[in-house]
Amino acid sequence: MALLKKIALFSTGKPEETGEKNGCVKIKGNFYGKLRGCCRVVISDTGSLKGEISARVLEVYGAAEGKVSVDDLLIHSTGQLHYQTISYRNLNLEEGGVLKKLHGGNGSH
Repeated sequence: MALLKKIALFSTGKPEETGEKNGCVKIKGNFYGKLRGCCRVVISDTGSLKGEISARVLEVYGAAEGKVSVDDLLIHSTGQLHYQTISYRNLNLEEGGVLKKLHGGNGSH
């Protein structure tokens, strides 16, 4: 819970606990900053993240931009991920979902 309180200080939206342990969050508003060491991050269709994210699982229904390092990346049909750098083990990109490199970034997978 302490992680959630810390995250909320840097967010214009309010992340919520998803019911799992180890800092799992759901972003429904605008978030600017860094998320590190989370087990699962879900960016809802009304949510956006701009910054850095390190997690075991990232699910994108809304929009994300920045540096990404995850084990499992799921971009749903409504999701958009524009990355500077990216690292993942498994990728699931639904039809309609967007995965695009920003200018000036290095990507690896």
